[in-house]
Amino acid sequence: MRVTVADTTEIKLPHLEDLWKWPRLVNAHLPEIERECLEWSASFGAFDAETQRLVHEKGKLSKSSTVIYTVLEAHEEGILTGKRSILDLLAAMCYARMPRGTYKVSPEFVRTGCDLMHLFFMFDEHSDRASPEEVWEQAAIQVDAIYSPSKPRPRGEWVGGEFTRQFFLRIPQSATETFKQRFRDTWVDYVKSVAQQAEHRSHSRILDLESYFPLRRNTSGAPSTIALYEMYMDIPGEIRRHPLILELEELAVDLIVIANDILSYYKEQAVGDDEHNIITVIMNQFGLGRQQAIDKAGELSAAKMDRFEHLYCRVPRWVGPVDLDVQTLVDGMAQCVSGVLHWSYESQRYFGTRGLDVKQTRRLRLLPRRKIDGSHGGQQHGQLVPKPGPVPVDEDSMVLVANIVE
Repeated sequence: MRVTVADTTEIKLPHLEDLWKWPRLVNAHLPEIERECLEWSASFGAFDAETQRLVHEKGKLSKSSTVIYTVLEAHEEGILTGKRSILDLLAAMCYARMPRGTYKVSPEFVRTGCDLMHLFFMFDEHSDRASPEEVWEQAAIQVDAIYSPSKPRPRGEWVGGEFTRQFFLRIPQSATETFKQRFRDTWVDYVKSVAQQAEHRSHSRILDLESYFPLRRNTSGAPSTIALYEMYMDIPGEIRRHPLILELEELAVDLIVIANDILSYYKEQAVGDDEHNIITVIMNQFGLGRQQAIDKAGELSAAKMDRFEHLYCRVPRWVGPVDLDVQTLVDGMAQCVSGVLHWSYESQRYFGTRGLDVKQTRRLRLLPRRKIDGSHGGQQHGQLVPKPGPVPVDEDSMVLVANIVE
């Protein structure tokens, strides 16, 4: 049940990315693999023509930013020219680098990351339009596909089964069995949580913070996103389950969740798509106004950032290659947070073509709340990859929802 509070239509965003010490990076291999990923995703016919167009939509920066900096293996700063698919750009920003040494950033690494973002998007698009019973069936199909990738999918089955099966088969042969099992575990948690959220959505149920975080950590898809950093690793269980490493991972996931919820909120609330969002949760639980809830979420994020940085400097050291594995994994957690923070302004998904202006001014003017037609309850489960569709526009003035407050 939603608690209604009289509120302003103007908000100010917290400086999340300014508090995060990890830089904005883009994987330099993206131009090599992007076309293949897009063609692979399109081959399933999983989307209607309009949605497929949005999958291929390019992220466009405002005129004030004409270059996108990348990190090259030679530690040189280069320029990634052209415009990138928003899904592939997200992967390239989350999987921008690995420490020099045993592992280097390779095309197959970022290609798998791009495939993953397309898989997220596919399930998000289909589950958002399905009943809870249908989403549970979709989840079961994906679990079967990821555990039996060599088994052909039944004729006439939901397209997500073959999409998931091929994703797993496209994982590089050099990936370790340890990684594959860990990824399966995170994916099972993810698809089940999406089905659980579909049930909440059908009843317009808003959770409290204590119930929200355990579910949202999985619906975000962040654990699976982070798991890709272990693709070539074989970290022993007793090390992977070290309390400090587990806490760092949970902090990184929470930071991704909070950032995504804050930065997507203006769009979600405009179309009645905000029940699975920390801003609505805080407003509802504490009876706060919109700006107060945003400020509270920002403060929570800042505290978690401080804790992450504190623990990052205290990661234990081990003898042998596993030490580099652990350092790579923990740095990857941080890079995923950075990728989500900066991508949110550059992808056009949340702020249209004025993302970098929003990033500078922090101020937004929101449109009145609207409803989505043709979906089960109008709420998506809020994973990392956003729901397709243009940024809402004021029909009278044709001003973006993200119109900057003068």
